[in-house]
Amino acid sequence: MFFSHRIIFLISFIFLSNIANAQLIPFRNGEIWGAIDREENEVIPFNYDEVSFFSEGTYLVRIKNTYGLMDEKGKYILQCENDGIIPFSENHVQVIKDGKSGLFTLKGKEVLPISYQGLRYLKDVDLIEMRQQKKYGVVDFDGKEIIKLYFDGIRVVDEERFIVRESGKYMLIDRSMQSISKEYFNDLIPLEDDYFLLRNNQLWGCIDRDGNQIIPVVYDQILKTEDGFFQVRKENAFGLYTVEGNELLFPEFETPIFVFDTESIWAKSRGEWKEVQKETAKQRSLEFTKIDTLRTYIRASDEEGMLIFDKNQKQIFEKKYHEVRPYNSKVFAVQMNKKWAFVNFEGEELSDFIYDEIYHLKDKRSSSYRTSADFDRVWDRPFNEKKQKKPSLKDHEMIGKVRIGTNWALVNGDGELLTDAIFDEIGLVSDQSPIWYKQNGRYGAMDLQGYRLLDPIYESVEWNVERKVFKIETSKKIGWSDKNGKQLVAPKYENLSWEGGDQHLLVKQEGKWGMVNLEGKTVIPIELDRLFGWEDYVMGVKENKVILFSNNGETLVPRKYDGIELLKNAQGKVIKDFLVVRNGYAKGVINKAGKEIVPVQFDIIYYSEGGLVKAEKSGQAGYLDTLGNVYYVE
Repeated sequence: MFFSHRIIFLISFIFLSNIANAQLIPFRNGEIWGAIDREENEVIPFNYDEVSFFSEGTYLVRIKNTYGLMDEKGKYILQCENDGIIPFSENHVQVIKDGKSGLFTLKGKEVLPISYQGLRYLKDVDLIEMRQQKKYGVVDFDGKEIIKLYFDGIRVVDEERFIVRESGKYMLIDRSMQSISKEYFNDLIPLEDDYFLLRNNQLWGCIDRDGNQIIPVVYDQILKTEDGFFQVRKENAFGLYTVEGNELLFPEFETPIFVFDTESIWAKSRGEWKEVQKETAKQRSLEFTKIDTLRTYIRASDEEGMLIFDKNQKQIFEKKYHEVRPYNSKVFAVQMNKKWAFVNFEGEELSDFIYDEIYHLKDKRSSSYRTSADFDRVWDRPFNEKKQKKPSLKDHEMIGKVRIGTNWALVNGDGELLTDAIFDEIGLVSDQSPIWYKQNGRYGAMDLQGYRLLDPIYESVEWNVERKVFKIETSKKIGWSDKNGKQLVAPKYENLSWEGGDQHLLVKQEGKWGMVNLEGKTVIPIELDRLFGWEDYVMGVKENKVILFSNNGETLVPRKYDGIELLKNAQGKVIKDFLVVRNGYAKGVINKAGKEIVPVQFDIIYYSEGGLVKAEKSGQAGYLDTLGNVYYVE
């Protein structure tokens, strides 16, 4: 037989630190269930059709279709006379009987009688919604009424505010059931920052969290803008309110509307741009034909050129450029007569108009901006033979590229050239990477100052952020260099994977895999058919047998098993520190050090409830604890 009946020392088994907390072991004797303690003493008598772990030292018992709840001493918490008992919150259960629900603590104390059609845990505010005769109310866990059982629906806003529905209309109330919104509305929608949109018939308004009117209910549409205003629409005209309820613009304008930090608003009315004073609503015409936003700036243009204004309405430079865009936090890229240059915020031109294109290396409009997924093997980088001025800032925010004809050069945050325009392409993969370049069809890399790290001699160059090394490839062979471009291992491998530990690489040579450190020293011999990172390990395969290594290359499980899997419970949750091993169809268990805990002889193994492990063989199932004790057989 697979298991001797009841308790026998058979196998070593395992698990979580809380396993010892399970005081009773439910099991079946023939067709009846009970529970015993670890000394085999019967605690829950064998009188039930089912006994199972519940929670917090409690056990669910069943006789036919009725359920009860018992403690670790075998005493009833809830008599076995209910249609269902289900978890509700951490310390409470919902009890169902004759189609009604009630609420009890895990000690059996009644919170709500079994008289409600439904209960729902409002976890965000730690309250209980109850339903009876299609009416809803709210109580706390002491059973104290918060909202009486009266409304057609309840929506929680926060601990102090609720939206209630009655006869298809909505009202905002507080915990004392006092109306905040003063009346019912056809719709009531909470916004961020404690504002609420109101609708009566087809018209909208707005109140704050205390019920103060911000916007009267007279508009066709209300939208809260990103810069903290309310934009209102009446028919096809737009206006503007502050969050305090001050009307800045009467609805007579088109969108978009631009609000400065000064006393001015720019808006378009009847095809003409106007400046409106916030305090007086006084208007004057603007000369611009087009106004739009450019990151944190406002860009205005007419036939003569383009201007840039900051949020304080300060004009950045003269109106003479045909195109303007921010390059970084210090400099603009400007275009005139189809050529580009750099201009600072004081209007000083930092370069001649000689560039055909200017791009920030992180600008996604740049053809060289790509994600790591886009770049499996290629990285760019420029180089610089002479020492140049360092970038004004230390990070990638200040680095860009310029094109002269068909070639590209690297520039710093002040628009100064760091390299000559000699590259086919320049690019950046991520914030933590060097810069890649392509020259004469070959790839190299450089740092943020334009200093050459790798010569343009490679078929591909890839940077690894975690290890701070370059993967280099030439003549279909792979090696790597350190962050300064010093070659650590000459290209000699057929393939390379970053799946080892932080200081290791998986390599393939002459059709076999192994693991080496960053200096090229062998850690796992290059003799495996396959090698790959798996969970917190490195797994190898040789002649159809698996070998498990630590990320440092230490052999944890020698070549003796057909497969290794994660140990899981019946719901698929992974149980840490242990693994299931397999030979053919037979399974066993090892610990994280590779020690075999359960012999490889079972058909099914998984972690069960109450800190036990269930193992099955030939249709028989047994339950074991961390010491390998077999407690019962089904």
